[in-house]
Amino acid sequence: MPRNALLLLSRLLLAALFVPSGFHALANISGTTSYFAGLGLPLPALAAW
Repeated sequence: MPRNALLLLSRLLLAALFVPSGFHALANISGTTSYFAGLGLPLPALAAW
C-alpha cells in the first residue's frame, strides 16, 4: 500500500475516534460546561464552545 494511502487511513481512523466525542460534547453543552467548571478552568462556557 502506498505511503499516502497509509497516512490517509491513519488520519481517518483517528478522526473516527475523536469526532464522535466532539459531537457528544457539543450536543450536551451544559454538561460539558459543568465538567469544565468542576475542573476549575477559567471561562468554562467559552472553553466548551
